[in-house]
Amino acid sequence: MNVKLSIDGQTAWCHRKSLEYGYFHTYDALSLGGDTRKIQVFLPSEYENTNHKYPVIYMNDGHTIFHCGGLSAWAWDADATLEELSRKGEIEKVIIVAVYPVDRNREFLPKKSFFAKNMGLQEGMLDVYGNYLANVLKPFIDKNYSVDTSASRTAIVGSSFGGVVSLYIPASHPDKFGIGGIMSPSFTSVIIFDEDGIPEENTDFLKEVEEYLSKAKNKPSYWIDWGGQEEPIAQTAPLVVKLLETRYGYKIGKDLHYFYDEIATHDERAWKYRFGLFLKAFYPKK
Repeated sequence: MNVKLSIDGQTAWCHRKSLEYGYFHTYDALSLGGDTRKIQVFLPSEYENTNHKYPVIYMNDGHTIFHCGGLSAWAWDADATLEELSRKGEIEKVIIVAVYPVDRNREFLPKKSFFAKNMGLQEGMLDVYGNYLANVLKPFIDKNYSVDTSASRTAIVGSSFGGVVSLYIPASHPDKFGIGGIMSPSFTSVIIFDEDGIPEENTDFLKEVEEYLSKAKNKPSYWIDWGGQEEPIAQTAPLVVKLLETRYGYKIGKDLHYFYDEIATHDERAWKYRFGLFLKAFYPKK
């Protein structure tokens, strides 16, 4: 049953799937700061009966997080993963904010992207999308929901191009997003590596990330994963892990986690499984 709500002047629908863990607030047209898009907020069942401040996970490609809506026949089924791990007592309760793209390719690629030009785009708008998440959407969620607003408890997760987003936004907005969940990242769209696995210095994306990380008082933590059946991702993702270690001072097991799944392909089935691993790494039950 759908119940119509008005939250801070925005229209949402409250509804539930057959899950014990929680229920949804769905904004079909959330209009903030000149941007209008669909947003789904997945809340724990006890949310309205507690004063608890929940950590928040923002997820790119919102149309695939709870339902099948992408290029494959599968979904992340993030709600089912939360239910399973919560029932087992392996993770704490969190809130998920699924962000639907308006123009995915432009939003997920940086302004000076050689890959964007190859796709016929004049320029990417990753900086604009990052500003929207950090300075428009997150303040709305922080104001209207019972959440832990600290960066260390706030994550952004994405796969493929969305994985590129999840490296960039915590680097560019470390005061808002302290965790980046980078799954099967399409780094070849933004970083050029030579035959020795060394990034070319003229990569604008890498220059931006390096500048942001060098200025950050508190660097974000990262999770990076990839599958053995997805080339060239299986070659470039470990190079970025090494880059974060050697150039930016990240420590494996401390502020940098990675996972390699030899049999995994490039689709939501793999990301569903690895999202569970991400949750257990960053939001374990205490």
